[in-house]
Amino acid sequence: MDWNIEMKINELLAYDKAGEQGLGVFAMRYIKKGTPLLIDIVRTISKGEKFNLRSSDIYHHFFVDRSQYDVNPQSCDLHIAFGPISMVNHSDSPNCDLKWSLRGIFSNVELLALADIFPGEEITIQYKNIVEYDFFNKNKTIHQ
Repeated sequence: MDWNIEMKINELLAYDKAGEQGLGVFAMRYIKKGTPLLIDIVRTISKGEKFNLRSSDIYHHFFVDRSQYDVNPQSCDLHIAFGPISMVNHSDSPNCDLKWSLRGIFSNVELLALADIFPGEEITIQYKNIVEYDFFNKNKTIHQ
């Protein structure tokens, strides 16, 4: 792939077209399993803010900490990412995962390689709430 400077995220990653998803994040070089790829800042959304967020177009950018979601999906915190991690697409067989460092209203999330990743391969994670996300995208007027 021809990585132009505007699409480069860091020395390992760049944005590129990702089929039906629009944009995605792709490896520019070989990445070994276990490699940290990037750290993003996320904002934690309070329970009261969740209601207001549901009526906005930004709702599809939320993330959940899988460990919280597994315990209680209805009361887990939402986190909004505005950096490159917000552009990582879903896969049922992801090559990356998120590691959370929650510290109040602003937190960090780190993207880690779960497997060896080759140049040009799309970086993917498994959206824990993919069913809700799909429902939201199919029913734009009915927000979760």
